[in-house]
Amino acid sequence: MASSNTGAWPLPPLYQPLNKDKREIRLLEILPNTPDGKVNCKLHTVTPDVYYTCLSYVWGDPNITEEIIVDGVSRQVTVTLATALRHVKKHWINIESKSDPDLDTSKFRLWADALCINQKDLTERLHQVDMMADIYSSAVMVLAWLSSKDEDAGEAFGIFEKILQIQPQNTTPQEGLFSLREVDGGFLLTSPYNGFWRFDQLSWLFPPDCGLFSAQYKIVHRGEPYEVIMSFSQLEFWKRVWIHQEIILAKRLYLLSPSHFILRSQCFRALTDINGYLEYIDDTTQDPMRRYKAKMYRNAFYRPFQIFRTFCCSKGIVGTPPPSDMWRLELYLSTNANATEELDYVYGLVSVTKSSIVPDYTKDFREVSLEFMAWTLHLWKKIHEKATKERWEDGLGDRWRFTISNIFNSHAVGVKRLHNLPSWAPVFLEADRRKRIARDSRKGRRFANSTIPELLTRLPIDILDDGLTLRIEGIKVQSVDYVYEETISFALLSSRLLKCINTFISRLWGKSSHGKSRLETLCCTLLGKETCDNHDSHLGFWLHHSRQGDVVSNGKWRKQQCLESYSNSVVFEWEVVAHRQNGGHHLFSTKDGYIGSMPDDVKPKDVVCVLAGFNELAVLRPEGDHYLFVGCCFMIGLMNGEVGELLKKGEVEIEKIDIR
Repeated sequence: MASSNTGAWPLPPLYQPLNKDKREIRLLEILPNTPDGKVNCKLHTVTPDVYYTCLSYVWGDPNITEEIIVDGVSRQVTVTLATALRHVKKHWINIESKSDPDLDTSKFRLWADALCINQKDLTERLHQVDMMADIYSSAVMVLAWLSSKDEDAGEAFGIFEKILQIQPQNTTPQEGLFSLREVDGGFLLTSPYNGFWRFDQLSWLFPPDCGLFSAQYKIVHRGEPYEVIMSFSQLEFWKRVWIHQEIILAKRLYLLSPSHFILRSQCFRALTDINGYLEYIDDTTQDPMRRYKAKMYRNAFYRPFQIFRTFCCSKGIVGTPPPSDMWRLELYLSTNANATEELDYVYGLVSVTKSSIVPDYTKDFREVSLEFMAWTLHLWKKIHEKATKERWEDGLGDRWRFTISNIFNSHAVGVKRLHNLPSWAPVFLEADRRKRIARDSRKGRRFANSTIPELLTRLPIDILDDGLTLRIEGIKVQSVDYVYEETISFALLSSRLLKCINTFISRLWGKSSHGKSRLETLCCTLLGKETCDNHDSHLGFWLHHSRQGDVVSNGKWRKQQCLESYSNSVVFEWEVVAHRQNGGHHLFSTKDGYIGSMPDDVKPKDVVCVLAGFNELAVLRPEGDHYLFVGCCFMIGLMNGEVGELLKKGEVEIEKIDIR
């Protein structure tokens, strides 16, 4: 977008200053190609109330360029943009001529940021970024250029169209705003799979020999039909921060490749149907391997699906939360997108979220992160007040709480203190973010403060006047006294697990087991599960399979190891953990014998806490008169509201805690 790398094109002397008072913009007129085949266009200065179309695209490699002509002047632009300019007008003609056979094709005007903004003029860039909401929402349509290769998107479009033909729903011939008539928001966004699809109807997309039904660890097999959906969803187009505003603000939006196009609503409906099919498999199968693969298949198209879903929520369609500002925070916290400049992780969504933050590229990331957190906390309190008053939990469950708490669970910078930030302030670059604790919402998950009204129904969190201290009410529950010498890894689980088990059992001997045997607690903690049926046979089979010996003496697992389905599921579950947490999660125990795990670098004397606004247990590190935020942890016996009983008994107390 407007803040991307600006060194790719030498600027001609054709840019005249725009009139800010009139909110002027520049538009491209696509002219016939030059005799030697170059793209040829002309710039017009106008106000946003004219008829025009916006182009949404990935800039591409600035070092791979193509010459085009703008107002008679030669310019170098990326090949991606040049290719898009060759094709977008014909797509526009095909789209508009369906409703207007006498279409005047000469009225086509296009807004494309790289050419319509003077990228060397910082003042103009800031002003145009501030106008993005108007530019995209005022356009008659947005054309989203996914790829310059038809095979990257065209095959996926074909699958989407086939799904829509199999299962027709109420759609308008042309896409306007999503509505209950065009898209049944309740069905799309909240209803579980209800038998709407028969398994045989999607057997062509999920054949019996595909990865979903395979006993192999590999998720998607090369050449299977679903690979097309994965490739489509992994296109660079979906990874841009700016794409969210371009898709969400558009009145009408079409996804394009050189030879194909499809409506935004058609793509969303098809992905929703696929999601419902996979969700049904995840919810109904007892095979952990099948469940895991169904989740991975769904995650494959997470990026486009989440963007379209946010579009629906932003328009007030029936969604997971009731109409509220929830989606505004969720957009910042659930986006695994990329930006050329770190400031764009905040500025690139301002036009959509209507944040009070004013883009200013002269600021450093530290200043913008703290400004973002101040805005977030204010909005969070408004959402929390509304949710408590309307009793969201009664009808919607707890998902909204866990989503918001990602501001700390995954985005708080922690003890790395990147950009010299306080440990509670957010970072957005995927490589900078900590791994979050994720628990299965179907397995009796509750938030850690669920039985403590003082921390649940209020949000006693404030940023103090110094701008660096987060004062929060909470309970210091446990102190870490031991961290295992090795992180959870494939090597540990497959060859040194027995040593790990013996170490923890011997260290915790004589301490309370807190309702579960230490072996069960350790097994659950390693697997990241709240419960583990037949944990002894489960663990025993894995140790036997990995040739580490026997930890269970009753031989129960031997009766089950002959069952292929059981053995496959056990092996798969341990292998998934080994690969997912390889070299990441730390095992530790506390003074009173609780066992925990977390992806962050926990140390002895760190404190396990229940905090207001934190739905997972938080780990803090004492530093003088304050604490540093280390991360969130998984801990059987404390993370599902059990601390409420300790509070009633007077064993712990609520206090104000300063985090820096």
